[in-house]
Amino acid sequence: MRPETKRAQTDTHTTEVLATLLNDGTSPKTGKQILKPETVKDMFTNQIPQFPDFGRQGFQAAKPELTNPAPEVSNRVTRFECQWR
Repeated sequence: MRPETKRAQTDTHTTEVLATLLNDGTSPKTGKQILKPETVKDMFTNQIPQFPDFGRQGFQAAKPELTNPAPEVSNRVTRFECQWR
């Protein structure tokens, strides 16, 4: 298998996993429930209560002149619709 083919397959699988997480555990490709909605909710819930902002600390950009500040994103997950070929 050529490396670019393997990468395309990996990208496709990663996209499928992300789309499933954004659809409350339901695969947009098959329509089947893969994960329980409460499992997906737990995956987006802070697992380190003693460090509530651990994931929001950020890090210093290597080249600040090439970056833009990103606004705070909501921790609310909304349903994601996707069409598969």
